[in-house]
Amino acid sequence: NLVVSEVSITNTTGGGFDASNGSGASMNVVFGSISSTGGVNGIDLTNCAGTFTVNGGTITNPTGTGVLISGGSVVFSTSGVITDNSGFAVDVDNHDSGNVTFSGNITSTGTGIRVQNCGGGTKTFSGSSKSLTTTSNNAVSLLSNAGATITFSNGGLVITTTSGIGFNATSGATAINVTGNGNTLNSSSGATCLNVNSSTIGSGNLNFQSITSVGGTAPGIVLDNTGANGGLTVNGDGTNTAKGGNGSGGTIANKTGADGSTTTGIGIYLNNTSNVILRRMQLNDFQNLGVFGTSVNGFTLQYSTINGSNGTSSGSNDACLAFGKTNPSGANGLNGANPSLIDNCKISGAIEHNMEFYNQSGSFSLTCSNSDITDNSTSFGGDGIQIEMQGTATATVSVQSCFFNNNKSQPLQGAANDDSALDITINTCTVTKTVQGNEGFIVSNGSNGDLTAHITNNNISGIGGVAIFVGQTPGNATSSSNLIAVISGNTINHPTSATNHAIFIAPTSTVGQISTANILVQNNNITENSTMGVSRPIEINTPDANTSPSFTVSVIGNTASVGDNVGGVGIQVAARQSSAGCFDIRNNTVTFPNGTPPGVFGLRARQAGSATANLEQGASSGSAATVLAANNPGSTTEVLGTVNVVSNSTCQSPPN
Repeated sequence: NLVVSEVSITNTTGGGFDASNGSGASMNVVFGSISSTGGVNGIDLTNCAGTFTVNGGTITNPTGTGVLISGGSVVFSTSGVITDNSGFAVDVDNHDSGNVTFSGNITSTGTGIRVQNCGGGTKTFSGSSKSLTTTSNNAVSLLSNAGATITFSNGGLVITTTSGIGFNATSGATAINVTGNGNTLNSSSGATCLNVNSSTIGSGNLNFQSITSVGGTAPGIVLDNTGANGGLTVNGDGTNTAKGGNGSGGTIANKTGADGSTTTGIGIYLNNTSNVILRRMQLNDFQNLGVFGTSVNGFTLQYSTINGSNGTSSGSNDACLAFGKTNPSGANGLNGANPSLIDNCKISGAIEHNMEFYNQSGSFSLTCSNSDITDNSTSFGGDGIQIEMQGTATATVSVQSCFFNNNKSQPLQGAANDDSALDITINTCTVTKTVQGNEGFIVSNGSNGDLTAHITNNNISGIGGVAIFVGQTPGNATSSSNLIAVISGNTINHPTSATNHAIFIAPTSTVGQISTANILVQNNNITENSTMGVSRPIEINTPDANTSPSFTVSVIGNTASVGDNVGGVGIQVAARQSSAGCFDIRNNTVTFPNGTPPGVFGLRARQAGSATANLEQGASSGSAATVLAANNPGSTTEVLGTVNVVSNSTCQSPPN
């Protein structure tokens, strides 16, 4: 046994303390300080037990390791300063029990800090400065530490590499924490800055001010199987709240790699991880994806920009940001109780869809707010946001106060297929077309899927296709499916070149089955400028042959201006095929500022085929023609086919 108290060691030409053959010996040691320059190791404790405390000193540039703790169970603590420009500043290996604490500052230009093969204990690095500049070497290596808790606290973890991984934690740990302010990771040659694989992030989280990796093939951030106790936070300067941010959270950019790879060509790769928060980051120019995630329980991207050119193939899921993969060979993206948020971001430049969300099971909630989603590829561009639920997945999505421009297909497309359920709100958004843009908001359900949609208070202009579409997959909606939709308060300016309706509602069903739908179309203001003779401000119809949907539609308080002097009704509510429609049509105003074409009416209720069409009487009574006219004094009206007048409250109450 070794007992030392109140002793200081100073060696200007060699190591400080060498117990490289401790052989399990116990010690009770307190040094006032240990200072050494050169030598092999500053402090070497191999197979030691007991306690070893150093209350100060400086270990400078040994040829080997600053502090080596190998095997044994010694409880070690030092507040001394460690500087090492060749080997490891600290190396803790096979230390299965006994806590280790480094509270002094650490500087390494060699091989950084390593903790490996530790089956237990707490390993803490709490100095206010931990500066690791390791070029092609990994700066922090935490390897196979099942049972150990490893914490870097009090901030000041500043890591700079070229081709080495900045912070590398693999193959096990009970908890890994990085806390405090001023923690940064930077790879000047495009290496992975942060790699946590099959190791648990602790409740203290991994907190960084910035992460930067530019060039190369490797993702800048990889979180793979990191548990559910904690997550990653990148916060930048913590103050800038401009849309798109100021890049103070770091830049990840210019990644190359083969299509479909999850290890190259991606900026940030996330799998089976939780609570990822990225703020004030700049991401751009990825041959695959900016961010790709599967089984992510809670994701936030805020005050950040993804732009440049992202993706090289429309045949894969190349995108600015994608969670999950669609069937066949699908994979869940966001999944779990923690909510996700995309807020105050600028997202553009995808070869196909700017953002994609797919699930086949489980559930998630997502809010996308105050963001600009624009300018995907002019050659292969798809949607601004694509959301596709399959299998038994459920999702609640809210899109609030976003700006969409130049998304080649649609600003947003959402679908609930198979046995899935999607509850989506699109509110106070703006959609424009400067160069490209075929259609507006498209939401649908199919098979046994359930869709609840609220599309409200949006402003849509310049879109020549349908501005708002709500319906079921043509000929594919079973009796188990259900559609509920509110389309209210939207302002639509349809261009002269428009070739589809401004608002198009299309209930349908699987042949031989009765799907259900309840839809409110209320207080929309539509200017229909089309001169193509085919575009109506509002069209509600069941056009698919041999289908039998049962639907209620309430069309209330809408205003439409129809500039087309070629022909075409302003608002049509129709039950066709074998459908059963129940209509509440009141207080709509349709005008023709260029004159009403001969034989054209502002508002039409229609029955055709073997369908049943019922019209609630509202404030009137009598024939369908009388009721429709009386309840819509601001429009000329007509009734086609056999439309039955029924008492009020016969139809379902409109959805909220």
